[in-house]
Amino acid sequence: WAKFFPKGAAKAVWWLDAALTLPQALPGSPLTPAACIVAFFLGRACAVGDARRMAHLAHIYHPVIAWLGEGLRRHSESKEDIIIHGYIAAAACDILGHGQSERIWEAIARATRALACEVIAPASILSCDDAEVEARYRSPEAQFLPTVAAALSKCMAHLSEAARLALVLRPLEALAWEWARTWDASMESHVPRQRSFSCAVNLFLATIIRQVDLQTLDAEALLHAFRAIAFIDLFREDTIEYRAICV
Repeated sequence: WAKFFPKGAAKAVWWLDAALTLPQALPGSPLTPAACIVAFFLGRACAVGDARRMAHLAHIYHPVIAWLGEGLRRHSESKEDIIIHGYIAAAACDILGHGQSERIWEAIARATRALACEVIAPASILSCDDAEVEARYRSPEAQFLPTVAAALSKCMAHLSEAARLALVLRPLEALAWEWARTWDASMESHVPRQRSFSCAVNLFLATIIRQVDLQTLDAEALLHAFRAIAFIDLFREDTIEYRAICV
């Protein structure tokens, strides 16, 4: 889809017009895989343009935006729900949060964090054999990690200090610590592991921290951020990409 619908593509708006006719696209209706398609086209339509265009699109497509936003506020337990909610939150975070209160940004942060920590990159991956780890590394879900990182970074600018800690920084520190602990345990058992996914997790966390205005964080938030980076530093590869993130 991304190949046929570049950012800002006019055709994305055609699909959104069709989405307005979906019978389930009403506030209160559960989120379905069709909602992921709507979120994709919302993200494409809003990716290019100024605040005026964003406001215009938010007004026209308010019914489907309200459907997605209200759905994200519901608790998700099953893996399918976590994937659906996380994809929607990351793909369309800009338009979903446009002009909204902190509550919707909390829902976006909760959904994207759950997708990353529980589905895409849990440390339990290291208990799999190398073939399965490599397969998961090349999966469509893993390729979505940069989009999830960008969404979480945007959330940080709209959350209170308490919400930043509870929804983003503490869970990410816990994720980093779990990866480091699990990796050390595999080394003690003399089971070599390939590092591709581990390095991807390193870049994922580093990207989030890099895009946050550190001057807006208090001392406790900075501590959690730096500890998260410290835990996964053993997965660092001195590449041009990593140096760019550090700069």
